[in-house]
Amino acid sequence: MMIIDDKIFPDFIIAGAQKCGSTSLAKWLDEHPDLVCYNPKEPKYFNSQEVCDANKGFAEFFSSDDLENSKLIFEATQMYMFDRDVAKRIKDVCGAGMKFIFIVKDPVARAVSAYFHTFKYGNDLRDIEDVFNFDGVSLDQIESVERQRVQEAIENGKIIDIDRYSSYEDSLLPFLYVSNSLYRTHLRRFVDLFGENNILVLSLGSAKQNPRKFFDIVCNYIGVKNFVNLPDIDKKHNKTLVPRFMTIPYIRRRVLLIKIARKITGFGVRIGLRSLLFMDKVKAPNHVLEKLEGLLTEEKEWVESLGN
Repeated sequence: MMIIDDKIFPDFIIAGAQKCGSTSLAKWLDEHPDLVCYNPKEPKYFNSQEVCDANKGFAEFFSSDDLENSKLIFEATQMYMFDRDVAKRIKDVCGAGMKFIFIVKDPVARAVSAYFHTFKYGNDLRDIEDVFNFDGVSLDQIESVERQRVQEAIENGKIIDIDRYSSYEDSLLPFLYVSNSLYRTHLRRFVDLFGENNILVLSLGSAKQNPRKFFDIVCNYIGVKNFVNLPDIDKKHNKTLVPRFMTIPYIRRRVLLIKIARKITGFGVRIGLRSLLFMDKVKAPNHVLEKLEGLLTEEKEWVESLGN
């Protein structure tokens, strides 16, 4: 563990990217005998300047056994990558020696998955065609355009329960689907403050292609012995399941009905009706995917080049 001014901080951080397998990576690494992850894995400590100013450290997030057994401790907050202030906050609190792991995937798939992630909660009621219509918008304009559209959607009641995201000082972050898929822009902030040697970027696809190599790279980077038995990478974590009621236009146009349906769905899950209440697979229309492919071509090629 990292100790600063008698306070405990993580030895490394999985800092994103959202909807790219960071939850799975945290659970996989938590199986290593020399590693322990904060549970639940996402404390969002550095998303808040107020929390950082309080400077209580991470001792309360781990059991005494975890802290006394000489294990490396880590946390995984997937929105750190996108928050413009997080890298500086971490450096201010922990210094420039912090190690980071980022895991990424096809940026088009990430953007669509992030949309369905807020859609499934009934928080983003916009049609997918409207969300991803960027005709005539250049990449350097994407974030400002998305922010403007999100703000308008909030004012028009198309994005609801924005307080759900109050743990982020920038509550619009989860709705910036495309600009959050421009990985290299966000990584640059961390490289500039911590150096390339403290940044490990992995592709989710490489875990599936060669699990042994993938985990050996991670273990060598962290500085622990390699896994003897590899984690089960086929087990799904934090999968985006869309409630069936969100496919009914009449309900989607009425906020009160959405809130009632969410309560009913929550009860149904508790009594074992998940498979009846949720769609296992959701997909964007082909014409939407084609436009995103054109917009994110260079970012996609970069992800494919990682290889690991």
